[in-house]
Amino acid sequence: MKLLITDVQNGYRLNWEEDWSDDDIKDIRKEEMVLEDYENDENGCMKRMLIAVADRFGYNYNKFGRENLEINFNKKGHKLD
Repeated sequence: MKLLITDVQNGYRLNWEEDWSDDDIKDIRKEEMVLEDYENDENGCMKRMLIAVADRFGYNYNKFGRENLEINFNKKGHKLD
């Protein structure tokens, strides 16, 4: 699988190709997702982009799972402690 991430003026653009097949017809469709920084929150936009990337590769939240991916900005660097 290939995913192209482009940094645009107000967020990120994700592009990928997806194989669609229906009986004997094979089709490749180009898909796009745009994530805008509509709240002037760069960290929030980055978080949404990383969650979308993880989701495209099959890592999503499972409320019954023992392990879930967490993406956040809640820790300081070790030099600031």
